[in-house]
Amino acid sequence: MSLPSSLKNLDEAAIFGGCVSLDSIFIPVGVTNVQSGIFQGCTALEHIAVDPENKVCDSRENCNAIVETASNTLVAGCRNTIIVDSVNRIGELAFSGMTLKEIRIPASVISIDSTAFMRCKSFSSISVDERNTMYNSRGNCNAIIETASNTLINEQIKNRGF
Repeated sequence: MSLPSSLKNLDEAAIFGGCVSLDSIFIPVGVTNVQSGIFQGCTALEHIAVDPENKVCDSRENCNAIVETASNTLVAGCRNTIIVDSVNRIGELAFSGMTLKEIRIPASVISIDSTAFMRCKSFSSISVDERNTMYNSRGNCNAIIETASNTLINEQIKNRGF
């Protein structure tokens, strides 16, 4: 799906949440605001691209996500997102309701919102780069653990037995 080039905001009015037939989206150059959880429950979403001329957000290294450029925060992902090494934060509801097979947290990530992976389904592999000082997946536990507090960062992952 290509959005109109005049579009400025992706917010609750966009009504993408739960759209199970949306599989691809292109974010135009003019978008300056992307609300958290914009693609909640879009289980078929496989490809996200941001216009390379957009100054506010990007999809660097073809990561299949929307990254807020100034803060290096991943604000929206999909089932094929690759969290690249330049991402520092994973924002609120970034992957909420997604069907994810595999997720790898790079060493650069210093903050993961507690709702980032809320209601995610079908994880087969969750791992954290061993150089990450904030999070780990010790002993190949298939979970994301906050190192300082020794806690799972997401109650939903905990409840799924990961």
